Amino acid sequence: MALTNGLYKVKFNRRYHLLRVGMQQGQKMFKLDHGPWEPMEKLHGTEDALELLCQVDEQTVYKDVKEPRLTISWQDSEQREFRMTVRDTWALRNILQEFPFLQEPFSYLPRKK
Repeated sequence: MALTNGLYKVKFNRRYHLLRVGMQQGQKMFKLDHGPWEPMEKLHGTEDALELLCQVDEQTVYKDVKEPRLTISWQDSEQREFRMTVRDTWALRNILQEFPFLQEPFSYLPRKK
């Protein structure tokens, strides 16, 4: 799989992801979503599970975003799962202020005034 530098929409293990290809320390690398940079060789052998959909123009990709949301989930000590979904950063900030017990696990540092 010969990929040029840029951003791609891919389907991997039945889920959609963004794949970034670029140069890091003189070596061609990739990262899946917000993960760490990895050598391109790690992609070899994943061709069956990785479907390349298209390359994305980074200047105009924002027009393609519809209904963005972030979900925060955690489990308590009795393995009960809790979820909160937000659609903007203001709501995310409010959750972290409203529920201070979530601040430390998410490494939240409030902005100093």
